[in-house]
Amino acid sequence: MKKYILLFSLLAFSILSKANFAQISQITTTEGLSSQNVSIMEKDKYGRLWVGSSIGLDIFNNGSLTNLHTIEVEGTSILTGQIKSIACGDRTLIASKSTVIDYDYDKKEAEIIKYQGADITTEHILMNDSCAYFYDNTKNILFKYMMKEKELKVVCELPEEKDFRFLKLLAIDGSEKILLLAENERGIFRLHLENGAIFNINAIGRNINAKSTFIDSDFNLWVQSEEGLNVYEIHSGYNKTHLFTSDNSLLPDLPINCMEEITNNKEVMICTKGGGVFIANKQENRIRNTNITKDDCFNNVQCMLVNDKRLEMIYGTASNGILQTLYSFIYTKNETIVDTQTNTRTAIVTISAFQDKEDMVWFGTAGYGIAKYMEKTNSVEYLESTSRMRVVSICEYDKDHLIFVDDSKGLMILNKNTEKIVSGNTFDKSIFNAIGNNYSDVRLHNADNGDILLFNIGGKHYMLRKDGSYVQLRLEMADYIFETNIIKFPNRTIVVNDNGIYAIYHDDASVETLYSFSTSTIHNITSSAADSLGNIWLVKPDMLLKYNIKENTLTEVLPANRMGYYNSIQVDQYNRIWLSSRQNRIICFEPDLQKHHIYSKNDGVNTGEFQYYYTYKSKSGYIYFPHAFGLLIIDTEDIENNHNHYDIKCTSILLDDEYINVPEMSDSNTVTPISLTHKFNSLSISVSINSFNPTNPIPIRYTIKKDNKTVYNDVTYKNTLNLSRLSYGKYSLYTQQLCREGWTEPKLTLPFVINRPFINSVPAFILLFLLFIAFGIAIAKISLSIKQISTDRILKMQENIHKDEKINLMTNIAHELRTPLSLMYNPVKDLLEERAVKNLDYERIERIYNQINKMNTLVDSILNTSRNELNVTDIELESTDINNWLGMLLEDFKIDCTGKGLHLIFNPDKSIESVNIDKKFVEIGINNLVTNAIKYSESGNITVSTLKTDTSLIISVKDEGRGFMCNPEDLFKRYYREQENDNITGYGLGLSYARLLIRMLNGDIKASKNSDKGSTFTIILPLVSTIEQNKESVVKQNSTIEQAHTEINGEESNKNIIHKQNQQFMDETDFDTKNMSLLIVDDQQDILDFISKEYSLLFSAIYTAHDGKEALEVIKKKMPNIVVSDIMMPKMTGFELCKKIKTDVELSHIPVILLTSRTDPKNQDMGYKMGADSFIPKPFDSKALYKIIRSQLRNRYEIRRQYASSFFSVISEDQTFSAADEEFVQRLNKYIKDNIADQTLSIDKITEFMGVSRTTLFNKMSNLIGSSANKYIRRIRMDVAKDLLRKTDLPIGEIALKTGFSESQYFSTVFKQETGLTPSQFKDQYYERKALI
Repeated sequence: MKKYILLFSLLAFSILSKANFAQISQITTTEGLSSQNVSIMEKDKYGRLWVGSSIGLDIFNNGSLTNLHTIEVEGTSILTGQIKSIACGDRTLIASKSTVIDYDYDKKEAEIIKYQGADITTEHILMNDSCAYFYDNTKNILFKYMMKEKELKVVCELPEEKDFRFLKLLAIDGSEKILLLAENERGIFRLHLENGAIFNINAIGRNINAKSTFIDSDFNLWVQSEEGLNVYEIHSGYNKTHLFTSDNSLLPDLPINCMEEITNNKEVMICTKGGGVFIANKQENRIRNTNITKDDCFNNVQCMLVNDKRLEMIYGTASNGILQTLYSFIYTKNETIVDTQTNTRTAIVTISAFQDKEDMVWFGTAGYGIAKYMEKTNSVEYLESTSRMRVVSICEYDKDHLIFVDDSKGLMILNKNTEKIVSGNTFDKSIFNAIGNNYSDVRLHNADNGDILLFNIGGKHYMLRKDGSYVQLRLEMADYIFETNIIKFPNRTIVVNDNGIYAIYHDDASVETLYSFSTSTIHNITSSAADSLGNIWLVKPDMLLKYNIKENTLTEVLPANRMGYYNSIQVDQYNRIWLSSRQNRIICFEPDLQKHHIYSKNDGVNTGEFQYYYTYKSKSGYIYFPHAFGLLIIDTEDIENNHNHYDIKCTSILLDDEYINVPEMSDSNTVTPISLTHKFNSLSISVSINSFNPTNPIPIRYTIKKDNKTVYNDVTYKNTLNLSRLSYGKYSLYTQQLCREGWTEPKLTLPFVINRPFINSVPAFILLFLLFIAFGIAIAKISLSIKQISTDRILKMQENIHKDEKINLMTNIAHELRTPLSLMYNPVKDLLEERAVKNLDYERIERIYNQINKMNTLVDSILNTSRNELNVTDIELESTDINNWLGMLLEDFKIDCTGKGLHLIFNPDKSIESVNIDKKFVEIGINNLVTNAIKYSESGNITVSTLKTDTSLIISVKDEGRGFMCNPEDLFKRYYREQENDNITGYGLGLSYARLLIRMLNGDIKASKNSDKGSTFTIILPLVSTIEQNKESVVKQNSTIEQAHTEINGEESNKNIIHKQNQQFMDETDFDTKNMSLLIVDDQQDILDFISKEYSLLFSAIYTAHDGKEALEVIKKKMPNIVVSDIMMPKMTGFELCKKIKTDVELSHIPVILLTSRTDPKNQDMGYKMGADSFIPKPFDSKALYKIIRSQLRNRYEIRRQYASSFFSVISEDQTFSAADEEFVQRLNKYIKDNIADQTLSIDKITEFMGVSRTTLFNKMSNLIGSSANKYIRRIRMDVAKDLLRKTDLPIGEIALKTGFSESQYFSTVFKQETGLTPSQFKDQYYERKALI
């Protein structure tokens, strides 16, 4: 016989006067605990459980767990590991290894408690009312900390030479003047708080276990010493009343970790290190062990909490996390079998049960046969003869035999005495033909006359007589009958299904319909049971019903509602109705009182999903509900129906990111509501249920009412209610909790007011009324002049249209100016660089060159102003000698001044040294101001001055011209001109653009009238600039794209063009393009002519095209080596041309350079997305452009050169220049490598796979690597062969076959041509190199 230890282990402490079950549960790191070494536990005033370990803090609140490994203190994260002590008051004090922290969990505020600027350390914090006491062993000081005031006081400073090492502080109830301090070596000390006097209690002695010292409710001091566990009576002068030792009690001679009192029982729980948990009875002066002492999990309990009201304990262990014991009349047993071969656990699920006349309970299991269970002795045995059977139903056959159903073998007889299956018993097999070998639905039931009822045999039902004959029951239904719907009555059996309620009479096997459901909505009856009053109770998922047999009435009794759908039912000996629900709850309904009680995890209902198989009530009053992992057992003789609801309080209010003080709630609910602004995005209200064990969640119902109307209702386990914006008004938050009696009465948890916005207030109404009157007056006036307004509107619209046309015209003109600027820029620049013509006035040519740059700057200003494309990331600061630089800048204006008879005076502040400015931006501003001064002056002086203040650099331009009459700010409006009809040219753009640039430098331009005549314009720039900070705060949209730009002034015109090329392998001077061809695409013939002439000696052929469409035709015919194209062209733009080139596998290797007047980042981004290889702005430097062209061509040449020199064998994706090339190379390499052993691998096969012609393949390979496809295949074959020779011991002949050679000799010949070595020589050299390594 195969035996297992207790299937249903009814654990009970000897402290219990009633036979309650001990439900044990565990919380480990698997459930989120920081560490399984729990050193301390404390409860705060809201019922939250604080758990301290070597890693940090864990906080339990209504089932939710928060890990607190660090605490933020003034922006610094403080580790909370190695917790020494926790004390809870208005806030929580946490003593770690190096600090004591005052922490407000609800407001997330923390403060390190310091003494004279230094951290405090302590072993223990004693909370006494609103004060905390702790002793610092390093400072020899006892501190008192006032929680409300956050004030630290020194109680006394003990002599340093005494070297006290106090590990625990104890307070004597009723005395605020004396503390007891315990240390290991010298015992207990008595300290007077008023005068700081301290003396040793000699009666206690030395060498004690200080950490475990304990004072009980009778003022007894419990101290472990070398003698044993001593009990001293404090008020009798510490008279020893008892000594517990291993000789006179069951207490082992082991260290005690902690002690806690069960006050109601006058007993003390003693937790030992390595010996388990023991109980000391104070009245009997004896110690008993507990059943959990036998469980290794309880061997090293370091701390514990006790709930006196219902014998509930929480244990913190050294290695097993948190253990919890709950003594209840409900017990959940999760039974498993361990497979010793696989070391896996399988849950044992019971699916049938029967109790015989000897009170033996026989359980049928799903796959583990039959187990017999004696309730009186709590013993269980599994019958080896039925192992591996799935026993779906079981009942009595005769007094010595049971009959049961195995779901695959059918009906079987078991001898109860021998526990063997009886062979030779025969049943009429014909009735089972309809179900074959599937007996899983067959159910058995004993009639009171000894007959056996068989249900669910192919939709039929039978009675097995004692003589072995079968009688078919004439039931008017063929539905399945649950075992839970079969009820035994004297002389008859009542069965229930979805059709109705039926009585089967035992004497003649007749059937009577008691109640039909055909005319009602009753269906899906899952379980039924009868009480002793003649009522049948039925369960469907959403309702409990009662059928009165005498009155033949069916009534609805108890809806499921939020208790969860009902599952199954039993009736106990007191006619109480017990229901299991799908939400893992047990409901007890008392019909006489019309009350129901709900039992959940807090009461011991800690199960898997409840099953439909059966429910069973034993003769002794136990009710069994099967679930997915075992059984739920209820002792109906000793149930607990007292109220179990707890106090719910609001703990914190978070309005957006600000914590609001929580008001104190009174029982009268007369608290003044807190006031909240209507301008908030989120409101979070946190609550806490003050239950003893917050690791178990309790459902909370949140209800918010406004003007007594419910506006919010929700049921959840969450502790925080998150709300979005609410309309103004008075609100009340009510909370309820689900207890045994159902939902508690709503409790006002937080009243609050959302303030009325100003727009809805009385002053706002008055203001709106006045505005309405004013608006009416204005309307009246407008109606009188509507005709004039209409006329003005039409004129304004025409003016706006004119202005828009002007903007478009200026933009187009600016674009068109780029081409002539390019044509002028290059010749003038060449003249200045070469200086080959003698007697030429190069000073004037240099001025022309400068004017070309200024013209380019003007074009930029027109484009940037019309497009609003300036960005602070364009700023380039450099240290500049401002006076020297301004002096050189003003030289260009002297000729213009002399021509008009003006005097240009520069008046510098000589104290100014170098300053950081953007010379481009400031130069534009200076040029504009000086140009305007010359333009609007007929005579007199123009004075440019510099001035340095503490914070600013000031540059002023003062003239003696006609000045201005308008508002100075109007001068800076775009396209504004004070006098449109004067003869002075201009467009009203200069000042607007200049101020825009200066303001980007955090400066400004101001205009003022002179006292006599003329005007003064002033540029103000900050000396300590925050421009760099502004630049860093702006993220460019195209940060990953290298942008090419040209500076608007001087010779640096094209030096900053950004390319996409990698570092080159050869010097650019070594590369010649004279044997290559170039295609130029531009709609401007002048540009085509200029570039063609400029590069005529540098290329073998130069082709031209006027638009993208024409260029595409030229490319396909001529196949140029490189394309240079404008963007803005008719028929097909440069972007479209670039895309078509880069997506065509025949053309994608050709590099494309975009040359355009559109220099904005958006167009550059678009160009690179289309596959452009470089992006060059107009006006361009022809020499710089050629360098870029040559660089692009050189890159491609270098790849071909490296391949020819065997630098690499296989083309990689990194060596391609377009997405089309990359895809082409990937497919080609994969196909060749996948077919490397194919001796027939040919060009035709490759072209067929790649979908290209032989010509296309030849051109592509030639352009990419300068080699034919056949040579490329052979190179790859050799590469694979080398690898096989290096890394394998394969024969050379086999390597030849693997690389596509049919003959070893030919393979060796080709290998030597490629490498200069025979395969054998190559292999020998490889091994020689390896040996050196």
